[in-house]
Amino acid sequence: KRKLVSKVSSVSSTADHTAPREMPSDYVPSNYHIICAKGKKNYNHVGNCRFRVTLEIFLANYKQAQSKAQKGVILTNVVDLIRSNG
Repeated sequence: KRKLVSKVSSVSSTADHTAPREMPSDYVPSNYHIICAKGKKNYNHVGNCRFRVTLEIFLANYKQAQSKAQKGVILTNVVDLIRSNG
């Protein structure tokens, strides 16, 4: 039996990252994957905890940004940081 994983199971650099992907039943997400699903187990996954900490680091600057362009730069930095970690 194959399990369908949420459409954003990890940050991908490919153009088609919106289509749901079918993952092998023995797939185990790494500590750098972000799991988009309900439940305490997923909320407490190491990758999700890292993601929340990353967002907290950038939050003050995001709130102070005065334009969409400034906010976009901050969000690009968040995505780049996540992608660089695997």
